[in-house]
Amino acid sequence: MIDTLISALQDKSKTGAERCKAAEALGRTGDARAVAPLIEVLRDEDIEVRRRAAEALREIGDARAFVPLIEALRDGDSDVRRRAAWVLGRLGDVRAVAPLIEALRDEDEYVRRNAASVLGNLGDVHAVEPLIEALHDVDKYVCRSAAWALGKLDDSRAVAPLIEVLRDEDIYLRGNAAESLGQIGEPAVAPLIEALRDGDSDVRRRAAWVLGRIGNARAVVPLVEALRDGDSDVRRRVAWALGRIGDARAVVPLIAALHDEDDDVRRRVAGALIQIGEPAVAPLIEVLRDKDGYVRCRAARVLRQIGTQAALEAVQWWEEGTVGQ
Repeated sequence: MIDTLISALQDKSKTGAERCKAAEALGRTGDARAVAPLIEVLRDEDIEVRRRAAEALREIGDARAFVPLIEALRDGDSDVRRRAAWVLGRLGDVRAVAPLIEALRDEDEYVRRNAASVLGNLGDVHAVEPLIEALHDVDKYVCRSAAWALGKLDDSRAVAPLIEVLRDEDIYLRGNAAESLGQIGEPAVAPLIEALRDGDSDVRRRAAWVLGRIGNARAVVPLVEALRDGDSDVRRRVAWALGRIGDARAVVPLIAALHDEDDDVRRRVAGALIQIGEPAVAPLIEVLRDKDGYVRCRAARVLRQIGTQAALEAVQWWEEGTVGQ
């Protein structure tokens, strides 16, 4: 049966659908004899046949496909190299790390993209420095893949380079860098606090977002200071981050920020106070006496959302005009 399937896979007179079915069936057999024919098909002109062959190689897996796939990383056909990189990543064999690091210097940007992505999945710290270098690849998609992969590797060496990337012109690269800093966590806190004072407002905004994701209480005081940032986008993100961290020290500064000139900032501040919850109740009850009617109404809405007995009673008294009487 295996010979029949290999023959069907290699028969160019058959339809693409028939050859795809043959590739799928070969993958299910797990037979080592299918590895070489499937690798050969990685250079087929039919893209769907190539895809199914790559998936079949992943299904066969283990050492039977490993060595031929490593060899395929040096194939003259760039499409073979890029698919070999993808399959090696799916196999999860750390022996592929060194060849894949080499593939980060491949002339084909698609090979480099795949190599960067799968190195993240393989989780070997030997890839950290090469991936840091790849953050400056001429191809932005390679840079994005490298930034994403560094988060998977969770290594403090990547923190400073990723923070630097937060000021890149490519929004998707900045997003991947921010996400990865959040995954690295604690080692990124101090540099991110420093980034809250960066001259680039987008860097400050993303630093605040990541600090909120990490949730470390060391960031509370610097974030409170950043509630006075001149950029409203930064202030919005800072308010969100303080709510996410949920530290009572942020309550009074957040209540003060209910007077912010930007309505979106005020909404984020209200949401943060709701997240902090009970520690905000007593200070918010005092705000029901504020001379600004908008602030009083916002405080009442927040108290309703927090929903403790004291909060609800205070709102009822305020609505009835009895607060402070």
